[in-house]
Amino acid sequence: MDHSEVILQRLVADKKRTLHKGDRLFGQGDQVENLYLLRQGMVKLIRHSIDGNDIVLQTAAPNDIIAEASLFADAYHCSAIVQSQSAELSCFDRKNLHTALKDNPDTLMEIVELFAHRMRKLRALLEIKSIRSAKQRMYSYFQLEADANNELKLQLSYKEMAYQLGLAHETFYRNLKCLEDEGKLIRKTSSIQLI
Repeated sequence: MDHSEVILQRLVADKKRTLHKGDRLFGQGDQVENLYLLRQGMVKLIRHSIDGNDIVLQTAAPNDIIAEASLFADAYHCSAIVQSQSAELSCFDRKNLHTALKDNPDTLMEIVELFAHRMRKLRALLEIKSIRSAKQRMYSYFQLEADANNELKLQLSYKEMAYQLGLAHETFYRNLKCLEDEGKLIRKTSSIQLI
């Protein structure tokens, strides 16, 4: 069980929602009502820029918290669109969550620690994206996402990982094969084992 899920399970979800591919969880500029825990599926967070381009901020996977930055905002700063066939979410009313965190300092500290961990991980991802070599960028990303046994559980598709790393999916597949041929990793059905 993911650490974010453990923390939020102590708090009672106000409701649960099931959405389908293409459904919008919330839109950029909508009034903030909830913080979400994604239970199943994939949700893409997209910021619509002034010049009309969409910027993908995150592809959320199961056990990811969605809209944590909105905990102290009046409006959502991006849109959340379901990418998988369906998505199941636990919804935490922002006002109720504020009250619960004020009443439970231990949980509040755990949430702060969780957000700090996520910020460090995001900064590491930004650093990885600056690596010029696609192969090295990918391997560094795999190392960042791997568990203590050097195994990366595949929560995102290869195409979504490529996008997250700023690579064309053809480049990603080609370099994945190179890393495998060089003996640096083993591809499994639902994971990548780093050697």
